[in-house]
Amino acid sequence: MKRHAVHLVWGITILFLLPGCSSWWKGLASMVKDDPEPRVWQIKPQAVRVFPTTRVAQEVGTAVLEARIEIFDQAGDSTKAVGNFRFELLSDGRLNDPTMGPRLYLWEEQMLTLEQNREHWDPITRTYYFRLKLDEAPSGDQALRLVVTFIPVGEDRLEGQALISPEASELR
Repeated sequence: MKRHAVHLVWGITILFLLPGCSSWWKGLASMVKDDPEPRVWQIKPQAVRVFPTTRVAQEVGTAVLEARIEIFDQAGDSTKAVGNFRFELLSDGRLNDPTMGPRLYLWEEQMLTLEQNREHWDPITRTYYFRLKLDEAPSGDQALRLVVTFIPVGEDRLEGQALISPEASELR
């Protein structure tokens, strides 16, 4: 009788320790579900947004486009991603117009390595931050549109765009 009680105590102890064994619980969960192979959710970029603080800035003798780009996953949350960015600055003040105005600048930036992510990721705004050099600041009467294309590795391309104020603000 004592031997059965000891076995019972050990059996109950093992059952309490099993929650730490995630593979056992996953196996049990997959047997309970109709689907024998549970699908694992993978975070994938779904949308790109030009962050509202994107602007033309004037440094000592140099104009730059400070572009902040936000990438969203399927849940609508800001996330990091791996792929290539393409930036087009257009002389065009119309959003989502298929007839694009003249292209003033084109930049391409890779986001393929951990180092590149660290260099451009801003953890405060949860955006990628790029300082894209301009030959000269656009004139104040020129309407600008920034079109950003992000091509994630192994996924469909994503595009976002925004109107940018041509007025260069002074950097200190």
